[in-house]
Amino acid sequence: MPIKHVVVVMLENRSYDNVLGWLYNPSNAAPYNEPPAGQALLNGLTGHESNPNPAYDPNQPVSPTNEPTIPVQNLGPTTYGGRPYPATCIPIDDPGEYFDDIAQQITSSSELPTSNPYGTYVPGTAGLMQGFTTNYANLDGTGQQPPPTATGVMNYFTPAQVPVTAFLARNYAVCDAWFASVPAQTFTNRAFALTAAPGVHKTLFSNFSLVDDSQWGDSLTDMTSLLWVLDQVKPPPPDPQWKVYFHDYSIACMTVPYIQQQGTKEVNINVSTFDNSDWGNTIPAQLNSGPLPPTFVSDATSGTLPRFAFLEPRYGTYNTPPFVTAPPTQLPANSNHPGPGYRQASVYAPPIDVASGELFLLQVYNALVSNQTQWAETLLIVTYDEHGGLFDHVHPPLATPPGSGVPEAACDSDSAANTFNFNVFGCRVPAIIISPYIAAGSAFPQMLIVNDAAENPPAHFDHTSIIKTVWDIFGLSSVQASLTDRDANAASLAPALEPDPVNTTGAYTETVICAPSTLVYTADGTQIAWAMSGPTDTLTASVVGDTPPWLSMTSAGTCYLTITVTVSNPPSTSQSVTIQVTSANGATAGTVIVNFTPP
Repeated sequence: MPIKHVVVVMLENRSYDNVLGWLYNPSNAAPYNEPPAGQALLNGLTGHESNPNPAYDPNQPVSPTNEPTIPVQNLGPTTYGGRPYPATCIPIDDPGEYFDDIAQQITSSSELPTSNPYGTYVPGTAGLMQGFTTNYANLDGTGQQPPPTATGVMNYFTPAQVPVTAFLARNYAVCDAWFASVPAQTFTNRAFALTAAPGVHKTLFSNFSLVDDSQWGDSLTDMTSLLWVLDQVKPPPPDPQWKVYFHDYSIACMTVPYIQQQGTKEVNINVSTFDNSDWGNTIPAQLNSGPLPPTFVSDATSGTLPRFAFLEPRYGTYNTPPFVTAPPTQLPANSNHPGPGYRQASVYAPPIDVASGELFLLQVYNALVSNQTQWAETLLIVTYDEHGGLFDHVHPPLATPPGSGVPEAACDSDSAANTFNFNVFGCRVPAIIISPYIAAGSAFPQMLIVNDAAENPPAHFDHTSIIKTVWDIFGLSSVQASLTDRDANAASLAPALEPDPVNTTGAYTETVICAPSTLVYTADGTQIAWAMSGPTDTLTASVVGDTPPWLSMTSAGTCYLTITVTVSNPPSTSQSVTIQVTSANGATAGTVIVNFTPP
């Protein structure tokens, strides 16, 4: 097998339909107005999909303001709470993610389920996937406020709004049958990606699996992980077999004790930061006090990546876990999680802009391809941990439970999860498979069928397909057959990899991306935005028109421009300023809108 490095990027809380459902449509600008032959069968949106309109009044005439359904749609910029936001911030409010929320979204129940609905779940039953708008319009009891309308969860992005994602999808392979491992939240799905099992709470008097994020805490069983198995094949030191790289904090450290143990050793070779942007010279709170191993950017560009690399985005302080100190610089989140993502002193917390996630993907991809020797031996997998309450029209299929040693789920605050045995996948999420050994414009699982990789190749992928793929590429069956029954039965990407390089796609050079594309101020404060373009480009930033006395802006960098915007002694009325970013090659220009709105 020519692959020597597997790199995984796992973003947050977006469905396949939200990100890739409109990848190809005649309404898109070329080349996304029609799919390449290898992606002609992708199961995306037609534009006719819908969910019930919770605000519909059957006693009133049907009208543009009283429609019985809400169709999938590409929403434009919006104003919320008197403050303007770009379309790439939709949905403004975080949709429901708890087990019962997702159960309602999938089963279309009129009320939140109070008992496990998956004991009698039959995929393909009429009426599934019709509970997204009902759930979103009635969020309560979770610390969240009901959104003003339910349309946000029916939004999809166009290729123009997610240009790096679209570029990678078209130039490599898309998997349109990749599901979250569990119909639940972030922590359990991320645990499955590395252990093929949920977290297990185990004490002398209790033994149950975890489902909702709020359950994760002290009494977590140390599950056998992919990372432990890699260490058995060729134990470290000196060269690590795997590394976890993160921005502000690592959820992997919180969900897989083995990672935390390695990261807090006196000599840590396995857990480091993505770059130096968040922590600088400060040691992250989750790690030890010794020197950090090289960052991802350093390893990618110098050709020193380990066999397996797991990359975590900047989650932001919207969900800073207990006992984890925030980094000294609280930068905008690039996780793509819907809803508010970061706070700074005296600065309103705007929703996360998916433009930030695009910039993150651009940085990852261009760093990898910058070292062509290493890139020639690399497989990059980009996916999302869960759908995050956003609409997807494909119902989750049945899944193989992890098996013996993994108890049923239980949750005192979410009774719908009680007795769930992980027999159903979560909703579909985006997945893009990227490598010189992947033909451009191809798709999974069609590639497995075309390549005749197996007589009956599995039709569904989930996060344990990461484990199965690494298992196959590096021959880990010499240590043990699998981690659990789930990854033993998972679909692998390895059989579809070509024996020789077939893809010469180079660095992303097409577009200047600015993120966040909108900065919101309610008082004095400083915020950071970035702009990024191709590796040979030079960017400049300037205020359009006269710079108001209450705003100052500085920028530094070349193809990766850091824009520092400070508001001081702001005016008493709402005002907006545009910062334009210009590319030296003259091809494109991006903008950052600075909005000041008095509280």
